Amino acid sequence: MRLPKLVPKIPFYYLEDNLVFGEEDRVYAYYEFPMYSYSFVGEDQAYQLQQAIMRLIRQSHSSHVRFFFCTNEEKIEKTIKASKELVRSKGELKTIAYQHLEGVQHILEELHGKYIQNVCWYVGIELVLEEIAPKEAHWLKEFRIAAKDFFLRSNARLFGDFETIPNEKIQRYKRLENLLYNRISKYFRLRKTTPEDMVFLVEHLEGKKEQSLDEVMYRPNSFKEETNTYTYHYDVLNLASAGITEKKNYLILEQGTEKEYITYLSLSRMTRDLVFPFQSEIYYFLQSELDFPIDSWLDVNLLDNRLALAKVRGKKSDLSDIYESGMSVGKDVGNNVREAYQSANELEQKLEDTREDLYVLSLNVRVSGKTYDEMLKRVSDVRNFFDVYSMYLEVPCNVQLLLHFGSYPAGRRVIEDYRQYVGAEFIASLGIGATQQLGDGCGIPIGFNAETGIPVFIQPWLAAQGIKGTVTNTLAKALIGSLGGGKSLTENLLLFWSVLFGALAFCIDPKSERSNWSEDLPYFAPYLKTVNITSEKENIGLLDPFQLMRRKKDQESLALDVLTYITGVSIRDEDRFPLLQRAVKTVSDFEGTKGLLLVIQELYAQEAAIAQRLAKHIESFKELSIAGLLFGDGTNQQGLNLDAKCNLALVQDLTLPDNETVPEDYNSSEILSIAIMMSLATYALDFIKQNRKIYKAVGLDESWAWLNVAQGKILGDKLVREGRSRNAGIDFSTQNTDDLGDEKMRSKIGLKFIFRSNDREEITKALSFCGISVTEENIQRVKNLENGECLFCDIHGNIGILYVYYWFEDLFHAFDTRPPMEETYEEEEYKDEILEKLVEEIEVN
Repeated sequence: MRLPKLVPKIPFYYLEDNLVFGEEDRVYAYYEFPMYSYSFVGEDQAYQLQQAIMRLIRQSHSSHVRFFFCTNEEKIEKTIKASKELVRSKGELKTIAYQHLEGVQHILEELHGKYIQNVCWYVGIELVLEEIAPKEAHWLKEFRIAAKDFFLRSNARLFGDFETIPNEKIQRYKRLENLLYNRISKYFRLRKTTPEDMVFLVEHLEGKKEQSLDEVMYRPNSFKEETNTYTYHYDVLNLASAGITEKKNYLILEQGTEKEYITYLSLSRMTRDLVFPFQSEIYYFLQSELDFPIDSWLDVNLLDNRLALAKVRGKKSDLSDIYESGMSVGKDVGNNVREAYQSANELEQKLEDTREDLYVLSLNVRVSGKTYDEMLKRVSDVRNFFDVYSMYLEVPCNVQLLLHFGSYPAGRRVIEDYRQYVGAEFIASLGIGATQQLGDGCGIPIGFNAETGIPVFIQPWLAAQGIKGTVTNTLAKALIGSLGGGKSLTENLLLFWSVLFGALAFCIDPKSERSNWSEDLPYFAPYLKTVNITSEKENIGLLDPFQLMRRKKDQESLALDVLTYITGVSIRDEDRFPLLQRAVKTVSDFEGTKGLLLVIQELYAQEAAIAQRLAKHIESFKELSIAGLLFGDGTNQQGLNLDAKCNLALVQDLTLPDNETVPEDYNSSEILSIAIMMSLATYALDFIKQNRKIYKAVGLDESWAWLNVAQGKILGDKLVREGRSRNAGIDFSTQNTDDLGDEKMRSKIGLKFIFRSNDREEITKALSFCGISVTEENIQRVKNLENGECLFCDIHGNIGILYVYYWFEDLFHAFDTRPPMEETYEEEEYKDEILEKLVEEIEVN
């Protein structure tokens, strides 16, 4: 190996915005590359992503592009601390929230140790000022800037300490960067980095732990004057804070009392082409295959078509000489030379036909460990992982320190031996930006990523804040799946944790499955109000629109919705609708008692025969056992008073139709049951109009029943729209995607939880709803989901398999909706089975 004649040192001297000023007058623009979900992409989407990365590389028009893959370990304690800072509840409830989060921390540390991994990508593009000729004034200006720059640099070298950069030069690079950003940002939503990003990278490479990007503080002593910027050398030197001991093939970094062993590996050769898609995305697969953090960077140097052809033809000539030399002495040169000559010939033909450029690729990997033995074991694991893809890594000797500083922003390739000549499609097929990350990083601990075992935290209130990087601004959620998949349990978990974090909650429970919460969760009982809505005498008129709603306009609207639904009267019915509307309006204007029974009396009071028949039709429903909940005379002033932190409306004696039954075939009991559900859902509109500063969580269990009818669809759309403006998340729990209405309604759903289904057609619709390619593999993945697993789409557009977990035994017992078993030990075995499965997944990964 040829050793480079370089002195190891920090390769940059000044940071401004996303510009990095490096040695030898090289300037780079750095961007954070957006992470995109790759778990469920189809073949067409994969090719589209590959094409986008190829265009980004080509449109950069740069001779040097660097992609940096950063994996850092973050303390679980730190994630829990950040989650605690999001808790808005007060008093004893806040204490309960903290206790539960600390319990989650304890469980996670037992499963993972003290750290979890985070992944991010950066791309750095060298900026080259174009040489513009001819105009004398321009030529003089260029000469003046160059002379001044030379003079200032000479002074800095002679007298040390600081370096001076002309402001005019900085502005020229900023203009060049803006042009670059406009070209490449149409392919990906790149974020311009800040000096803090670069400092974070340097300190990360220097072995600094337990620090996130948000915590980085960078206060340089550089300053600007009218014409120049003065930057001090020790601003950058201070970043290299680790003590470094160089060995033959590794380094020892010391940060305070902590010691870390690191080594750098370089790609030396590849023995076969990678197959794209789904077999070449090494940076995607290593996120689940390796259970320790690594860093890697790709140095990509442009070799234009003319130079590439010259290189290939030179290689062909060398191979031809080897072949002829062997034949002249009567020896067979072997298949390797023949195959190499054939490959060179094919590449030459491709370059001549396509006129495309070639790229010189250097792939390097940084591996670290707390001990020397741990580092060696990790090196072995990394090499084995790359070996699977016929990519062979070597540990270069005597140049580890050069590789270390070469990994910094504005660094460059320091070893000429480890180079691969590839096309843009090869670089774009490596999985740059592909992620398996789910969730928001901190907040409600909802479960685990089933593929990586990493815990998933979500913030259901975050979407409406317009945070950069989110793909939705709606707070509504959809929980879709067949019976027994885990929808109710997940909804219970979302409600419970939301209340602990400071939300107000309201849940409509048409199956009365939550009646045990006060008993099973005694510490939660003071914040819980359970209303049993039965057909008993004391509840007559409890859900009457005139008693349920506070505003007169809302009373009229709900009364009309209920009566038009149960009678089948359409707004286009010019005979019956005006009569019904007039009767409702008359009762609404009463000064005293109001109720639906009085609407019937008003219809009877009208002389028209149609009004008489309409009154009889409505009155026929009054005879059903649960009708008393809707039809009141205004004398029962009890009403619903849901003023607790968590409010449960348990509705008994309802007869909900089968999901397969079409609305036209509903019987009278089913029609009335749906009308009651609609009334409660409409009441939720009043509930969410409370203090906008407080997040409201509304759970609508079995919402498919009323979303299937015209009035219910309108109500659902209104809840979603009002929910966003009123800081309320509406959770629709249903069995089919079609229940959520048309595409316009579905586009207003943020978080999506898709549970197991055996209906192939429904799975196809669910995949389309999530924006996932409908392939046989994806259909089978949803079909084979286990209990508690769901296809999860977060607000950042990431998609993966979420394993919903309940953390504590009392929550498991309280939220479990399965029929009770005779022996309690079976539940304990089920919970142990969950933990065993998670441990197995983590060990495998």
